[in-house]
Amino acid sequence: MGWFQHHAIVVYSYNRDGSEVAHKKAKELGLRPSPIIDAAVNGGASFYIPPDGSKEGWQESRECDDRREAWKAWAKRDGYGPPYFDWVELRFGGDLDEPALEDWTDKKEEQDAD
Repeated sequence: MGWFQHHAIVVYSYNRDGSEVAHKKAKELGLRPSPIIDAAVNGGASFYIPPDGSKEGWQESRECDDRREAWKAWAKRDGYGPPYFDWVELRFGGDLDEPALEDWTDKKEEQDAD
């Protein structure tokens, strides 16, 4: 038995290089990222890492959780660049009462203030 909690990560860089670096790492980890989409103006680009679709507690979910955690640990280390990128993790839908958000941009600002 299990319950659903969807996880998705959205990545944005002010230039395509940043998105390509983050995208490459997501593919290496088997996270099946979307294609990179260029912003309408100013040369930025983004992509997302989709939810795995598995129920929490199942083997598939644990494996995907581990891959996402590995990507996030890498992004927290190397997201400062260059090239730079920002990201946010969304937890939503399924059996959650309210959506949740992890915004790495805020955490970078907290670290910079220390």
